[in-house]
Amino acid sequence: MSQENVEWLRKVSEARARDDTEALEALLRVGLAAVFELKALYADRVYKRAGRMRGLRADALETWADYRFETEDIVDLGKYVLVLARITGRGAASGVPINQPVAVLVAFEGEKAIWAKSFVSTNDALEAAGF
Repeated sequence: MSQENVEWLRKVSEARARDDTEALEALLRVGLAAVFELKALYADRVYKRAGRMRGLRADALETWADYRFETEDIVDLGKYVLVLARITGRGAASGVPINQPVAVLVAFEGEKAIWAKSFVSTNDALEAAGF
């Protein structure tokens, strides 16, 4: 099942990269469980369910000018899928640049993502996954 989950995350990443909000929201409605929760790296909140995910992007754009979340790789870990990415931008108020690697660990039940958590390092994410 995890290869299908990897492919779904690849499509999500591609839609986000194209800034295709309609395709992204359709993918999230299909692939996120009703109980889905995301703990983002820089946000001091948990984002829940597909309908709330657009709040994550809005919060990022409010905090960072020129914000980009660029997926570099998606790794099948069996029970989990690991998204390796990079966040770039500048502080909206300060202008301070950011160029931060990020690792997002995603847990699935069948074909539905049930939670995701962002980490500042791949090692931290792998440790959380039990590796």
